[in-house]
Amino acid sequence: MAAAKHNIEIEQGIDFSLEIQLKDATGAAINLTGYNDGSSITAPYFLAKIKRSPEVSTIAATFTTDKLPPVTGDTPSSGADGISGRVSLKLTADNTLLLTNTSYVYDLYRKDASNKWHRDLEGTVTVIEGVSRWQ
Repeated sequence: MAAAKHNIEIEQGIDFSLEIQLKDATGAAINLTGYNDGSSITAPYFLAKIKRSPEVSTIAATFTTDKLPPVTGDTPSSGADGISGRVSLKLTADNTLLLTNTSYVYDLYRKDASNKWHRDLEGTVTVIEGVSRWQ
């Protein structure tokens, strides 16, 4: 299944968070229970980066990830964080301040417990540059 496309805007120098729900080809939520949060590279885990273009090797920023609890309307509607496929991608204000170009690309990969990679999300990143900066 091709990665879903979702373009995002990030305000320079401001904390950023994007909450998403991952679903399989049938529309069912992907159970993310057991996935490592943050920067762990022990499967299963997430990998989400921002670059100027897919071809360049320099990484502009790396998202941290957090599994989220189910919300009203989810199936399943209760259980461990991640059971309903909800995850957030986050950058701190310090991370977003370093985004000096106004146009980037990003993607979200997930490595499951069988060490199989899945590319779940992709898109462009538009950075809204700050005028009055706190640094």
